[in-house]
Amino acid sequence: VRAGRIIRPEGIYNSIQSIDLARTSVLLPQGVYDARWRDFSAALDGGSFYGDIKLGKAGSASYEAYGGMINLSDKGGVARMLQDQLRNPPTEYIGVNGCPVAGVQLWWNTPLEGLRAGVGMLEAFGVSYDYLLNIPPAYGGGAYHTVVDVPVQHYSLEYQWKSWTFQAEYRYEDLYSHNEIGGLTTPTTHNAEDAWYVGAAYRANKWLEIGSYYTEDYAAVGDRNGSTFSSKTPSQPSSDAYQKDLALSFRFDPKPWWIFKVEGHYIRGTALLADNASNPVRNGDGWFMLAVKSTFSF
Repeated sequence: VRAGRIIRPEGIYNSIQSIDLARTSVLLPQGVYDARWRDFSAALDGGSFYGDIKLGKAGSASYEAYGGMINLSDKGGVARMLQDQLRNPPTEYIGVNGCPVAGVQLWWNTPLEGLRAGVGMLEAFGVSYDYLLNIPPAYGGGAYHTVVDVPVQHYSLEYQWKSWTFQAEYRYEDLYSHNEIGGLTTPTTHNAEDAWYVGAAYRANKWLEIGSYYTEDYAAVGDRNGSTFSSKTPSQPSSDAYQKDLALSFRFDPKPWWIFKVEGHYIRGTALLADNASNPVRNGDGWFMLAVKSTFSF
């Protein structure tokens, strides 16, 4: 049993995404593990219970069920995303609020050594934020309170064989949102987002590890190519509907307490870029990103 500020389990990496020594890459696949959303995804104030179950010849299973409150900061990634979306007149950002969350992470350790499969289910009940629409009330202006319920499904598969690690994950989330203004509640709207990746890593020797992954993220499951996004509106081009990323990583371990990583990305689409209105180029053409990171463990 755990209680207090606890790390939330989800998939292979959520509970260890802050531990750079636990992976080959600099950046995890961002559609599945968005680093900007860590104040929402990483921890909660509450508790959990967990354990293991022996399954005889079928291997074993482990579980962790949790519940508590997520407290969001106006300096966190969720708030900054909202501030960006609501920065232009006549809208004015006011604040973001925390919410209760509950979920479970299950793992099946199969009879085949090194192979495990997992499923995670969670729901955030009523993430909410407030903003002003500064136009006359007769035209819908006033103080808005937006509430979003977010159920999430997360499926994982991992196989460790000799010096190889193979991984695949899929994450699907629904967003059910409505507005409250002047004592009235608007009808609930729905959008579904998903992301997946496949990856492999090879430990060549004690000081070198090489890894690669391919990942895709979609801002709307029903619009994977952005056909309903208005390509004529600079604030919402069709490339904002998706982002596809091929990454190649090199990890060097000069010392047991020091690691150094170099990573290249070839990316198409702009769905995961923040502050998109300021980007000089936003289209479906490919672009490159280089990441370099050094970590000292003590």
